[in-house]
Amino acid sequence: MRAALALCSALLGSVCSAGEDPLVNPLGFSLEISAPASMPVEGPCPLRFTLKYEGDKNLQISPILDLLRSGLEVETPEGWKRNDWTTLVSANGPWVGDDVCPKLTKGSVVTCIVYLHELFSRCTPGKAELRCRLSFYADDLDRPQIEDTRQTQVLETLRRISRRGTAVLRSSVVVDLSAEGREKLKQRIEAIVSRVGEEKDRSKRLELCRSVAGLAHPCLIPVLLQWSSDPLFEKHLGTPLRIRLADLCEDTGSRQLLVDYLSQRGRRIDGSIIDHWRIEQIKLTPEQMHQLDCAKGLWVRLYYLEFLCEDGRDTYAYCSLKSDVEDIQRTLREVARRGSKPNLLQRLLRFVGLRAAEPPAPR
Repeated sequence: MRAALALCSALLGSVCSAGEDPLVNPLGFSLEISAPASMPVEGPCPLRFTLKYEGDKNLQISPILDLLRSGLEVETPEGWKRNDWTTLVSANGPWVGDDVCPKLTKGSVVTCIVYLHELFSRCTPGKAELRCRLSFYADDLDRPQIEDTRQTQVLETLRRISRRGTAVLRSSVVVDLSAEGREKLKQRIEAIVSRVGEEKDRSKRLELCRSVAGLAHPCLIPVLLQWSSDPLFEKHLGTPLRIRLADLCEDTGSRQLLVDYLSQRGRRIDGSIIDHWRIEQIKLTPEQMHQLDCAKGLWVRLYYLEFLCEDGRDTYAYCSLKSDVEDIQRTLREVARRGSKPNLLQRLLRFVGLRAAEPPAPR
């Protein structure tokens, strides 16, 4: 027991001093940001981030888009507004693994494109200096690991953290934004959307989607509705894409299109739209509330119940109901897996389907 406590103390001490560890000194990294000479303020406005490593140790970091999503801070001129959502997600997904996380040696360079409208919902025309600060973790692959199979999962986590160091980088870029008008913006959006349909490479398709998802034009609404059902975009951009869609519909007075979609084709993942309305305190019309209350999808109706919650007791009741439905769905999958009698499966499906409140009739 004493040995375990001593190990915990040593690891915690290592965690506290990780930022000063010379093995992962942030001076081994540098960050450069570049932009085209001139860009339309309506978008797309690409910025190229280049991360260079000149240190002596072998390090590993998360995909750079994930680093930017979690650790990027940008100081902007007055009048700019930061988004409360982001589509900064790598095509490999925001998970950690040797197959997707770059391993860095001396001279390694990692680059990516970020679009201004992924970061900001409002930009102003003219020249502006963007001062950026990026903080992230780097794992030292050369530091020996402590092998002890008797330690608990907590000690395993502490060992992993103790091998990390923090890098804090600063850089700036000057952007020149000019107003070109909504008609040209529509033409650019239509050209990019056409390329998305033709592109086969999933990483390029995802980047094309990111390049227009944050733009403010009503012609994007049917496109985003279509993309929300695309397996690639649903997997990597599911919630951000839906929040962006909800904001765009509010800005353009097109909320009814979204209500129609939810009532007819809404699925569980679309509940993030209703959650966003609840958080933003969006007021639905009585007709729209009736549509959601009678939606075809069970999960849309459940999220609508949460939308109606006014105090903690209501929220607790909603969460209990949601848990019950999840249990029923797990039972359904088990029944289907075991190959039970079709009539039993159909009755269970009826029970949690369009008539979720009606129990099956006795024989």
